[in-house]
Amino acid sequence: MNTITSFRGWFFLTAALIIVMLGGGCVKKTAIGTNSGHRTFFVVPTHLPDGTPSDEQVKQLEAWLIEEAGGYTRLGTGTGGWKSPTGEVIVEENHIYIVGIYSGDPGEFADFLNSYIVENFNQQEAWIEQW
Repeated sequence: MNTITSFRGWFFLTAALIIVMLGGGCVKKTAIGTNSGHRTFFVVPTHLPDGTPSDEQVKQLEAWLIEEAGGYTRLGTGTGGWKSPTGEVIVEENHIYIVGIYSGDPGEFADFLNSYIVENFNQQEAWIEQW
């Protein structure tokens, strides 16, 4: 990875996190103008482990998010890396999402989303953050 690519990735991720921290995403406002609900931040790969684009899986995920959460915000794409259990460093390009959860148990939503990503995107693990 060259310096320009890593700087662009760092810059994009920093900008995305600032947007998230300022209340971006599927934000529902209450009558007095304050945010309610929980935020779920996650990524899915742009390509499956075999190298094929994940376009169909993304389309199905977004339809599911509209049905289950009422909507989603795709913040863009970013590059991330991790070390596999065998020690191999894997670098992937991902779609970055934030979803607002306003009813039901946010933990159950995250658990189901985790299973959904692992199964439908053929991943070893999913990266999901909630607050």
